[in-house]
Amino acid sequence: MKKNVKQQSFEVPNITLSFLVEELRGTLEKAFVSKAQDLEQGWIKLKLSTKKGTASLIITPIALFLSEYRLDAKRQSSGFGAFLNSRLKNKRIDSLKQWKNERIIVLEIGGFLLVIELFGEGNSVLLDKDNRIVMQKLKREWGVRSIKKGQLYEFPPERGFNPVQLKEGEFIEMLKNSNTDLIHAIVKGVNIAPIVAEEILHNLKITKTTMAKTLSEKKARELCKKIREMYSTIDVKKEQTTLVEFKGKKTVLPFRPLLAESNCLKEFESVNSAINSLVILGAFPKQGKTEKRASIERTLSEQKKALEKALYSAAQNKKKAEAIYAHYPTLQSAIIAIKNTHEKTKGKKGVMYKRVFGAVRVKNVDFRKSKAVFEIN
Repeated sequence: MKKNVKQQSFEVPNITLSFLVEELRGTLEKAFVSKAQDLEQGWIKLKLSTKKGTASLIITPIALFLSEYRLDAKRQSSGFGAFLNSRLKNKRIDSLKQWKNERIIVLEIGGFLLVIELFGEGNSVLLDKDNRIVMQKLKREWGVRSIKKGQLYEFPPERGFNPVQLKEGEFIEMLKNSNTDLIHAIVKGVNIAPIVAEEILHNLKITKTTMAKTLSEKKARELCKKIREMYSTIDVKKEQTTLVEFKGKKTVLPFRPLLAESNCLKEFESVNSAINSLVILGAFPKQGKTEKRASIERTLSEQKKALEKALYSAAQNKKKAEAIYAHYPTLQSAIIAIKNTHEKTKGKKGVMYKRVFGAVRVKNVDFRKSKAVFEIN
């Protein structure tokens, strides 16, 4: 039975996904899929072999991320994860991309395309080299497109202009034809999140309630340039991943906003670490054990067993050493007697096996290996 998973209480805007893709690219590209699994939560896990070792890529409706948390696979599964495993196992991830700044991530894996739709309920679709759907996690039917096995996959219509490729002419024309204020015109006409749009206007000292059509052409050009720069300059070394509360909504951003109304709740090392923590803790408030911690615990257990074995072996070796030291003259006499007998018989007969020399008894002799075994009482 599918476990109920708490709905995520935070948002991941497109610009955050852009930083996430850039973070993951170095680890995922050239990695091999060792296994694909369905998780109890309805998520997908890809176990990977990377240059730095093994890793787990988790795919959820809100985002994908590398995780160290232990997430158990379904014991019996014939679902989408199992199908992916049959097609992608031992295949290499050749590329990782975000499609046109939308909430869609595309993984190219061994001749297949794994399209991950991170909107609505979320969906994952496996395509062949001709963009035909091999299998989908969820069947979908809309007025303009459908997702069904055997059909050609069509990407959803773009929502406004792509901020990475925003052109001055089309942007200025959009503002002139708008009958709303500036903030609503930007959010509707360009595919950016409201909090990002407000941050840009704040930085340029442009009042967000200004009617869009009244903005001067000079300011419109500045605004267009700033939007394009923010979305096209993805530098993970300069990011400051922050969980922000803005107008009652929590959002993960790759920068620390300057908006007075925004409340920075927590900072993270990276977008991946933020989403990993927030998704897992949101779904499992009491989740405590990570793969790293579990690995450490296993290592400590193995080390404890090895130490106990070593201590026992050391104790036994100590007893042997003490016995050899105490009966050294007798052992030497036994060895000399064995050599003499061997020389006299020329190795044709057995050499005094089980013969007793005081407290020392001969158990076995191997002249080829120059080895003898004694028992000391």
